[in-house]
Amino acid sequence: MDDCEDGDVQLTGVDSTLGLVEVCINKAWGTMCNRRFGTNEATVICHQLGFTTGELITYSLR
Repeated sequence: MDDCEDGDVQLTGVDSTLGLVEVCINKAWGTMCNRRFGTNEATVICHQLGFTTGELITYSLR
């Protein structure tokens, strides 16, 4: 189990300002994947991480 609380968010991957969004659920980190996730949601998460603004960047693995 990871040391996180339900609802915590973090970025993993590229650097401290760009990465994959992870959310803590049941004391474990999991990645975000939702087709309805948009710019508004990205801005909220960026605010939770201490940034003043946010941007949604998407890509396909196909």
